[in-house]
Amino acid sequence: MATNIENGQNAHVFQALCKLTRLTNSELTLPAEKDTKTADYWNILKLNMSVASSQWKQVFRTADKPPAWQDKLPEESKRGLDWPLLWPDWLKAIQAIEKPNGDKADDKSTYSPKTEEEKATIASKIIPIAAEAHMIATSVQIPNPPSPHLNAETIKQRLAKMLTGQDAVNTATASDANYFGESTGSKRGTACATAASTPSPQTIGAFLACVCLGESGGEADYACDGQQTKTEVWANGGSVTASHIGALINMCGADAPHTLTAREITKAIEAFKHAVRIKSANGYLGVTKSGCNGQRTNGRCVKLTGYTDRDKGLPRHVQWLADLQALAEALQQREQRIEAAAQAEKHLKALATHAAAITDAIKRLPSAGDRTQGQLQPIKPHTAEDQNKCKNPPNKTAAGCDSVGCDIESDKNECKPKPGTESTTTRTGEAAQEGAATSGCATHKDKAACENDKTGDKQNCEWWKGKDNEDDKDTEKCRNGSFVVNQKFSLMVSAFVSFLF
Repeated sequence: MATNIENGQNAHVFQALCKLTRLTNSELTLPAEKDTKTADYWNILKLNMSVASSQWKQVFRTADKPPAWQDKLPEESKRGLDWPLLWPDWLKAIQAIEKPNGDKADDKSTYSPKTEEEKATIASKIIPIAAEAHMIATSVQIPNPPSPHLNAETIKQRLAKMLTGQDAVNTATASDANYFGESTGSKRGTACATAASTPSPQTIGAFLACVCLGESGGEADYACDGQQTKTEVWANGGSVTASHIGALINMCGADAPHTLTAREITKAIEAFKHAVRIKSANGYLGVTKSGCNGQRTNGRCVKLTGYTDRDKGLPRHVQWLADLQALAEALQQREQRIEAAAQAEKHLKALATHAAAITDAIKRLPSAGDRTQGQLQPIKPHTAEDQNKCKNPPNKTAAGCDSVGCDIESDKNECKPKPGTESTTTRTGEAAQEGAATSGCATHKDKAACENDKTGDKQNCEWWKGKDNEDDKDTEKCRNGSFVVNQKFSLMVSAFVSFLF
């Protein structure tokens, strides 16, 4: 077994330290937090506010003439417990769609109901969607102020300080006091042992020096890498030569610009810990025989004082490593928030799509007036005037009968009045027409005759119990077809709305 330090013996330690060097010496950006109050969220809130009652919206306006926006919350007795949280977003939503005097604003993203009935129907469906949207949008809380470890303006300086002890990586100006806290002097063994006092390895650069630089020429000059310059040693018994540390940093290089991740930091820390060897009551990063004074017969290493279990955390008095661990933890929390925000964004988009489908579906339903126009109209009984005009056509042909508004009765070669419309129905709320009992559906006394009353495929009559405002409402008899149409339409609307919601 070799008794002295050999070339390349610290290569694996050098690689672990280079990983940390590149991490702190590269152009890095931090992942940006995502605002969960997305455009979809605001569209839901604006829709909810657009179908709110005028009385409710008045709470956001002052009683001034002209009115202004009410920025302050109503007094406690006039508000809900959750209003302090909801009020700012409510106010922003109504300010987007209306002016202080109630006129519409220029925002085109909201829906304007045609009737109060339509407004109330939409509101009943949108209110719970808006409540869910607010819960989702506020489920991801961005720390304010943000973690000091994740300050985008200072992250570069913080990383540089871990490497060189300066606010910027400048190996030409960094001194041994920057790397070790104070000048190392001739006591390398003390300077390369972690401690609360200085000089001690305060930076990644100091660790590189202790592990890689020979104490004097000709003693395992390439302990870390064959590309080391043979003459670049510690200093032959004096203070470390800072420029030689800079050369090691430059050998490690830098990574391409990228977004920093918690995993990247964690892997670098784990590589560092994995390179540590435990001997007696201390840990050692780098090869050692009996110490870390740099001599070939002794050791080229950093003594991690009192560090005996690398599975139970970090060594004491290595502040740059503790800062890096804190950065990884803060960054992991941010990454988790970003992922949660992305999921919230998807959920809000689905809610916004659902809300739009509701308004579109209700908007397409026919209004009460449209439904009335679609009802079958009552027949007009044949009058004496109708009978008389058919007795005196220009000639008794189809054309002659038609010229006086009659039909030809071909088997008798005579003209007859045109048939009326198919039903004697009355509209809801109107009294029955005179003669309804002697014409139309009322003339059918049995179910078969009633249901056979058709015009083409259209059912004119139906054997049915009456509506509340009809006579004999509990009696089954032949009734007009518009009642059937209205009943079927009501069922259709109910089923359609139930399907949507």
